[in-house]
Amino acid sequence: MLHEFVHRRGRVPAFAVALGALEGPEPLLARVHSSCVTSEVLGACDCDCAAQLGAALAAIAEAGRGVLFYLCQEGRGAGLAAKARDRMLVQASGDRITTFDAYDRMGIPHDSRDYADVASMCALLGVRAPLHLLSNNPDKLRGLEKAGVSIEATRPLVTGPSGFNEHYLEAKRRSGHALGAGRRTSPTDLPRAVVERQPTAHAANGAFLHVAAYWLPVSPSWGRRDDDTHWIEAQLWADLDRGGERLVLVGRDGPEGAGGWLRQEWRDRLPLRTES
Repeated sequence: MLHEFVHRRGRVPAFAVALGALEGPEPLLARVHSSCVTSEVLGACDCDCAAQLGAALAAIAEAGRGVLFYLCQEGRGAGLAAKARDRMLVQASGDRITTFDAYDRMGIPHDSRDYADVASMCALLGVRAPLHLLSNNPDKLRGLEKAGVSIEATRPLVTGPSGFNEHYLEAKRRSGHALGAGRRTSPTDLPRAVVERQPTAHAANGAFLHVAAYWLPVSPSWGRRDDDTHWIEAQLWADLDRGGERLVLVGRDGPEGAGGWLRQEWRDRLPLRTES
């Protein structure tokens, strides 16, 4: 069952996907997941977010009881613009800096996520038992406990690296994430070099600010097969008049290339179960 929560103070909504009875005394299998629009909506495979989301849902389904808390905290809580500039800075450096180095250069914390809503959602859902948390991130565990969420145990969610995300996963591994020793893959070359740029106003409409541009590898299998991955240029614009952000996608052969790829049907992107 899907539950939507709206904060009275106007904060973004949060969601919970629940399976089985949540009110019992037995420890509850749970995942606290932060949104990643590029991987979960577009099928980008330069991170492991969508793969972890799928693995967590599969684990909860296998257990027959559990809950996934979905928080709209893009870019480790810093927002989509910060994530886009992070990817741009890393690619422009030729992977000489990591995602955490990029956040240092932008002058923002490595992780700005807030888990207070999880404690409130647990109370509203009637969850009283401690959680068995599906996570690789020790900082998330500490953040949840600080927010008042009872955690009895953690279980890692390990997904295989690819040439598109190994550099990112290695940075997380060195920061303390429980990702094991990993395995070496061949890094994948970008279609063209990425140039680091400062935010610039649009020449014809100063209300739009060009924040970042970088290469986004997208795949219906989230990078599990290199031969079905397409490169799309992601351009992040800030709308200063209306507020919010605009993500413009351009294929290697122009906008038509991106449009043709992204028009694929959802059943081709998501691994749906078929009845025998």
